Parts: sequence; structure tokens; C-alpha cells
Amino acid sequence: MLSHMIIVIGLQLLLVIWLIRYLVRGDKGPREPITALAYAGMLGFFAVIIGSVLELFIIPSTALPVPGQPAMHIGVLTIILGCIAIGVIEELSKAVPLKRFIYNKGYFNEVSDGIIYFGITGLIFGALENITYALTYGTEVGLIRVITIPFMHAGFTSIIGYAIAKKKVLGLSQRVVVTGYLTAIGLHAFYDFGLFYNQPWSRYSSIAITFLINFMIFLLYKRARRTDSQSVPVPRPV
Repeated sequence: MLSHMIIVIGLQLLLVIWLIRYLVRGDKGPREPITALAYAGMLGFFAVIIGSVLELFIIPSTALPVPGQPAMHIGVLTIILGCIAIGVIEELSKAVPLKRFIYNKGYFNEVSDGIIYFGITGLIFGALENITYALTYGTEVGLIRVITIPFMHAGFTSIIGYAIAKKKVLGLSQRVVVTGYLTAIGLHAFYDFGLFYNQPWSRYSSIAITFLINFMIFLLYKRARRTDSQSVPVPRPV
């Protein structure tokens, strides 16, 4: 029903607004430029389009089962490779354009900025993906996703943003960035594998990752602000 769809979309939008306000208000350094925050959100929008197109052309339709359906007719290795491809495509689509845009900007000068900007990009990506699922598979599926994984893509992307910001602000090696990318991609792929393989143990693993990643952006934000208070000089340059 249309009213149910409006409720799903409205709930998703409220969660998006709440998390953005939480991130922006929690920032203890100079206020982030509104245009830069909007640009991060816009990149999340385009990442959905880029990721969908790349997945359509790169991942064969026979590589993954329909979500919730038995995967017996598809080899485990094929599913693993398909899930890794999803993780690589989506995480790179979200993080790489934003890194190229923001890394050398003067206002990207705190570790917590990595959570704010990359979190917003992932948040918009995840919100649009949830709404797309609702429109494609029905309001029930959309509502389940909005309730269970409202911040999951924000959590994945914040892992990468945290690593990138640490490298710039703290002068760490490129290894920390590579580790951030691999961690986000690996967790994303493992989450998808659990759903697509659709066995009890794999579903439980996806549930565990769901809880972890939904809270990841909050855990990293808290750690990043603590790092900023200890390591970033005040006043900080803009």
C-alpha cells in the first residue's frame, strides 16, 4: 500500500537526518562547511548508481542466488567470489570519489572528520538502497531493512574514512588505509555471503555482523574524538 511505503521512506529519512545531526553536533572542532557535507551526501547518491551499473556488468546473474532462496544450485566458491565483488564495488564506489575530493581540503583536519564525511556518504548510499529494496520487493522487506540495517553502509564506509583520516592527521603509513579498505570489504562480503548462502550458521554470522556494523560508526566516532582531543592541536586550522 502507498501509505505503508510512505511510512518506510519517512522512517528512513528521519534516521538519516538524526544521524547527520548527531555527527555534526558531536564535532568538537571547527564547524564543517555545509557545502562539503552536502557534497558527501551527493557522492553517496551517485555511488548507488555507479555501484549498481558496475555490479550489473561485472557480476553474472548466475553467480548469486535470489536472497532468501536456496543456494544449492550455485557453487560455494562462486558465491564467495560474487560477494567479494559486491564488497569491492560498493565500498570503492562510496569511498574513492570522496577521498579524491576531500583528502587535501584544509577542513579535513581531524580524525573525526573521516567518520563525519565518509559516514554521511555511506548513510545516503544505504538509505537509497533500502528505499530501492522497498520499491522492488515490497514494504515489508523495506521496513525490515530500515529497522535492522539503518546505519550498516555508514558503518562500512566509516571504517575506511577513519583509516584515511588517521593517515592524514596523524601521519601514519599507507598501510592503515589499505587495512581499512580490506576490513570494510571483507566484512561487507562476509555479511552478503551469510545471506546468499542462506544456511543457519551463515545467517547467524550475518546477524552478528549486522549488530557490529550498525554500531561501528558510533564506536569509531567516539574513538576518533578521543584521538582528536589528545593529538590534534587547538585551535585547529581551517
